[in-house]
Amino acid sequence: MFPFCFRVKVEGRIKQLIEILVGDLEMMTPEKILQGGPRSIRKSIDLLIRLGRENQASQLFLSHRSSYIKQRQRERQHYSIN
Repeated sequence: MFPFCFRVKVEGRIKQLIEILVGDLEMMTPEKILQGGPRSIRKSIDLLIRLGRENQASQLFLSHRSSYIKQRQRERQHYSIN
């Protein structure tokens, strides 16, 4: 269908995009997630899913969601004490 050379270039670009998305998600701290809320990582997760990286996307999503929930719990405990 497509020339081999074209397909190789596209696959290379897809790998680069995946590396960038995963790198950005791994660098996000709970504080950054709180700034944007749980939806702040949605675009990156959606792109990873569309690129066929469902397992990686779900692991990163669950990790960020867990951090977000823990941070919110700490904040609520802090406010209820004061």
